[in-house]
Amino acid sequence: MAIDFAKAFDKITHSSIINACVSFEINPHLVKWLESFLTDRFQRVNIQGSFSDWSPVCSGVPQGSVLGPVLFCLVLNDLSPIFSNSHIIKYADDVVLMHFVRSPYDDQLQSEWNAIVNWSENISLPINFDKCNVLNVVTNKSLSLSPISVSQTNFLRSVQSIVFLGVVLSDDLKWNCHFDRILKKAAKRIYILRNLRRSGCSEDVLWRVYISMVRPILTYAAPSFCNAPDYLWGSLLRFERRLWRIMGIKRDELLNAQDFMNMSCEALFSKIHENADHSMRCLFLPQCSRLPRSRLLLRPPFARTKRFKNSFIRYCK
Repeated sequence: MAIDFAKAFDKITHSSIINACVSFEINPHLVKWLESFLTDRFQRVNIQGSFSDWSPVCSGVPQGSVLGPVLFCLVLNDLSPIFSNSHIIKYADDVVLMHFVRSPYDDQLQSEWNAIVNWSENISLPINFDKCNVLNVVTNKSLSLSPISVSQTNFLRSVQSIVFLGVVLSDDLKWNCHFDRILKKAAKRIYILRNLRRSGCSEDVLWRVYISMVRPILTYAAPSFCNAPDYLWGSLLRFERRLWRIMGIKRDELLNAQDFMNMSCEALFSKIHENADHSMRCLFLPQCSRLPRSRLLLRPPFARTKRFKNSFIRYCK
């Protein structure tokens, strides 16, 4: 379930922020400083040199400030699931509730939704019900899930895919929708490369523009979809070769998107291996080396499916 708060950074109350700071046992002098930072702010509108009257800012955090997202996360930290088979993923104002249902008796998503609504009403942080979606990933065809009711006549919209932190997640657990999205988004940058080449820009300039404006779109969060089938990666590589032909750059000596993905996965595993407190360390099993005074090694978990086997865990060597 993807939950969307209506203008979260603008409508969160100052009292909720201060209460969250107190609950974290922050230094009282710092809490007073934060309260002074938030209160007694005014704003007005300027339209073609005409100014409106000053109005007090009674809620929200200052946009563009370093403390704004931090203070909002302090308030959002209080949001937690009520059932053991639920898990909430929070990143700034993006909230996703994962609810695992193995039998009809485990389906408590409606209760979780009601608890979230009550929590948002208590802190005066409204939910945009029109943008809240439910993605049902069903592996047991005999299991039927109940719709989530907002009122007596309205229900949350059930979708086939959602975008979470720039990655498209589908109900069939395939990456087709994600590849379609990134290819369409990257295709909008072709016009820039064409104009730059027509204006006589060098290959070095074209390559730098490609690396900064197109490559990040194609390879963003690459370790998450590195287990995509070959035909999807083939479509991405064909698109990339097309861009290289437009730029007039030879591709034999360049690093393509799939090679870049391999490097990203290896870098991710290196971070997991070197950091014992990494959040993804639990995916791997410890393995003691026979060599004396050697560091603790990791071995990949047992993969029951080909999709899991082809994920970034295969870089564990």
